[in-house]
Amino acid sequence: MIDEFPAAPTAAEIFPIYLVADTSGSTVRNDFHAGWLRALPELVYLVEEHGDAGRVCVLTFATDAVVRVPLTAPARLTMLPATVPGGVTSLAAGLRRLADTVAADRAQFEADGITVRAPRVLVLMDGLPTDATPELLLARAALDAVLGTAPPHLAVPAGADDLALAGLRMTVHRIADADPAEVAAGMVGAARSALSDPSGCAVSR
Repeated sequence: MIDEFPAAPTAAEIFPIYLVADTSGSTVRNDFHAGWLRALPELVYLVEEHGDAGRVCVLTFATDAVVRVPLTAPARLTMLPATVPGGVTSLAAGLRRLADTVAADRAQFEADGITVRAPRVLVLMDGLPTDATPELLLARAALDAVLGTAPPHLAVPAGADDLALAGLRMTVHRIADADPAEVAAGMVGAARSALSDPSGCAVSR
């Protein structure tokens, strides 16, 4: 929920940060979904550390993708979404919705005369997507068109196949999946890395 009454922090330049979380049915395994819910307040706090310029958007995907929190200043958030797992892991749906959202957000801020820094994207996924390769590549290309050269970051459990992940062209962060606390810690660690160093497509271990 966004508080509509206090004035949002103002800035001549904004730093948009997009959190894109897998909430498919498979995320109930290995405490991935529980870890996501535990990590979310800390992830928002990381955005808040960037001062008045920081803006956060929360988007989830499964069979379809939904914007849970539109791009906003963390100080205006009074409640965070409580997501429910279900559906298949359609990363393509998530990337398409993300591309549309990034483009619309940028157009709105630029129309208001506000400079928009290159966005940072962190995708949180519990394994490989279920999309057909052509569909996934088309969605990835649509995202490239709005992100430019900086690749998204991807936090994923250690067991996901390296070769398959390489095709996503994202900076990969491996996270433990032993319990909700470890999953959450891995997600927050990936976010810290994404916010401090967005360049390159390396795989962090």
